[in-house]
Amino acid sequence: MNLTCRELCGLLMDFLDGTMAPELRTQFEQHLCACPPCRTYLDTYKQTIRMTRMLPREPLPTELVARLQVLLEKEMRCQKIPKPEDTKPSDEPPKLDPECRGNRQHPPHSGDSPPT
Repeated sequence: MNLTCRELCGLLMDFLDGTMAPELRTQFEQHLCACPPCRTYLDTYKQTIRMTRMLPREPLPTELVARLQVLLEKEMRCQKIPKPEDTKPSDEPPKLDPECRGNRQHPPHSGDSPPT
């Protein structure tokens, strides 16, 4: 089996951290030998990791932490992932949050043209 470029991209961390199975590593390396764009992608990925490790380790600003928490809670609601404290059984159906992807109400389209 030959790896596709997309499959190779999904395996980058396993390759770099050494957790990839030997037979898959062989396929990975064969693909790299034959695919200059994937070699470039891997080199860029390694450079990004090196540069990120050089960044100062400072705590996140308080307001950013609060905004991330709100977004994570919203995403958990949208995916119906219960918070640990909310794991009681319930007989009522889940409420649809209009902010969730797929639950938004879109206005009807006017004219004869198809929606974009």
